[in-house]
Amino acid sequence: MVNGQDWRKMASETIDDIQKRASNLAPYAQETDQVYGDLFKSGPAGDFITNIMGQETLYGSPLIYGKDNKYSMGLTQIDPIRYQDLLTDYSDSPVYQNRVNKINEYMQSKPGYEGWDMTKLATIEDNKYSELSKYANDPLTNFMTTRMMLMKDPRPVPQNIVGQAGLWKHMWNTLSGAGDITEFADKYNVYRPVEATMYRPGP
Repeated sequence: MVNGQDWRKMASETIDDIQKRASNLAPYAQETDQVYGDLFKSGPAGDFITNIMGQETLYGSPLIYGKDNKYSMGLTQIDPIRYQDLLTDYSDSPVYQNRVNKINEYMQSKPGYEGWDMTKLATIEDNKYSELSKYANDPLTNFMTTRMMLMKDPRPVPQNIVGQAGLWKHMWNTLSGAGDITEFADKYNVYRPVEATMYRPGP
């Protein structure tokens, strides 16, 4: 199920449509891995983030993902509680401040992202998003922000789909959530073209 809908029965979308959306995310995954690897010596996570996007929104399916919604942010569906955790970590931790500031500096150096700030992507009121910035639902923004959140777990991100499904369930969906690890793996097996998977930066 994806937002209450059976992902196998979305008749107006073909497998090819969905595979193309997944493949189009590969450059963002690669850029995220390169930047986090260069700045923080982090291992690759772009493939895992892409798979989270597949589970949460079918890589941005227009049938289930509306950019104007304010209950979550981006293709990985960052909810207000999770984003508030990031803001709290930024406020309380010099280490986290340094990490976020470095990503801010990188993103602001890119044309079109001059006003980008990971701590100002959304405004939260009463545990809900009251306003989203123009960058909030941008795919690269979602990759960069999700990767920052995943850094709270110091362990390397698994590079196999079974390990990724387990990590998604434990860290993103939570053990009490409605998501299913079999569904997570099934979507990968059905929709991920080979050229979009398991990116690893060169030496």
